[in-house]
Amino acid sequence: MRSWRRISIWITIIDLAVTIQEIVESGSDAGLKPELALYENDGKNHFTEIIYDEDSDEEKPKFPLDFEPQYAVTGDFDGDGDIDLAILCFIADAENENVAVNGEVIIYFNKARTGDGSLTALKVFPFDSVDEYTHVGGGYSVNPIFPSGEAAIGEIPWAAAYTDGQGAKLTVSEGQVSLLQFPPVSTGMNTIALRASVRSAGPNAQFALVTLDGSMDGSIATNIPANSAPFEAKYTRQVLVYDPPGNSIVPVVQAAGLTGADQERIYVDNLEIFPIPKDGSYLSALLYGIDVSANPTDEVIPLTKVFEFNSADEFTPVDGGYISADAGFISTGKIPTDVNEKYTDGTGVTVTTLPGQVELLQLPTVDVGENLALVRVSVQSNGPGAQVALAVLDGSMDGSIATNIPVDSSVFQGSYNYQLLVYDPPGTSITPVIQVANIPGEQVVSVFFDRLEVYTIPEKDLPLYQLLYGK
Repeated sequence: MRSWRRISIWITIIDLAVTIQEIVESGSDAGLKPELALYENDGKNHFTEIIYDEDSDEEKPKFPLDFEPQYAVTGDFDGDGDIDLAILCFIADAENENVAVNGEVIIYFNKARTGDGSLTALKVFPFDSVDEYTHVGGGYSVNPIFPSGEAAIGEIPWAAAYTDGQGAKLTVSEGQVSLLQFPPVSTGMNTIALRASVRSAGPNAQFALVTLDGSMDGSIATNIPANSAPFEAKYTRQVLVYDPPGNSIVPVVQAAGLTGADQERIYVDNLEIFPIPKDGSYLSALLYGIDVSANPTDEVIPLTKVFEFNSADEFTPVDGGYISADAGFISTGKIPTDVNEKYTDGTGVTVTTLPGQVELLQLPTVDVGENLALVRVSVQSNGPGAQVALAVLDGSMDGSIATNIPVDSSVFQGSYNYQLLVYDPPGTSITPVIQVANIPGEQVVSVFFDRLEVYTIPEKDLPLYQLLYGK
């Protein structure tokens, strides 16, 4: 570890969006020294040195740094691709490589937005080459194994803002499956949003946008319309929001041929992965589980429905789930408390399963209109071994579904956390579902739930809203 002593420190806090003239005129009030170099955020992931002639009223040209600081740390807190904080360390004198005697540490803080507020993708797969993905014919099916459809890169119908006319063509007939698996994408500690431009030639295929945790442990989130009618003969952007257990994801897209499908074709282009910005907005707070009371009150995201889980009358138990497995046990009443009462008031639902058992809670249909729905529920478990699924069905029960399924209940062990989904239903209503599956299972597991909330996200002309709406 490096040690530091007798180091001179100048701390400079600068609004990087003001003019250089204003910075220089601030002089000693800002703690600037004449011999210190000034740096300005150029709008992305590096700084440029500002050369200013005090005898001129005009700013001199910017030049790239001739040298780099010995140490530097930068932070982008709102996910817009601009640097919000930079700490630069320049060593003037050093006794040896481990001990600095004199130097400068300069801190720059960006108090204002420097870009246009647009969001920057972590990764874009443009579908220009088959080298971008691995084609898994038949998908991940095991029993039965589905026959493979076709996957190719080539000319596809053009549409401004959606595709450049080059993309993937997935062709499937009844019972066939074609799956494209992409390389892992590092996401850090961010909640992320995936989106892809999708169009179909007919209504008899099913397109799935999927993300796996990068560890490939089985954790998964999906957005699967019942059929391809919503994007028949027109492009739409399918969107999926996911908070991975780890710090990377593996994106997947899949096409499956439904009954009556005969060489049904789905076109896909521009699979994009965005970090959800932690920008202090109400929507960002909901997505990250931050206390929304600390956020602006003028940004209204209606809390449309709350299921308090104070009574068994609030849900319909489906013993054994939709797969008719052995049933577990469901009860309402006291559950582990949360010291801040953020997640629970101490009364909720307990689902207990033995190995091989499944329990499912189907909630009443909730009207969300033409809005996106954000569904989240407080979850805690007493141990590993079960799979906890949050799902949202279209209110028509046509088979359209979105899911968020961590591989194991250990992610909720010992403390509460939110499990959430963002869903754009084909219709105007949703049916929330919670499931605990102890399969194959090795021990008895209890999972505690409280306060399932349904928020309706209105469409706004703001980057994060437009991203989730697939605009």
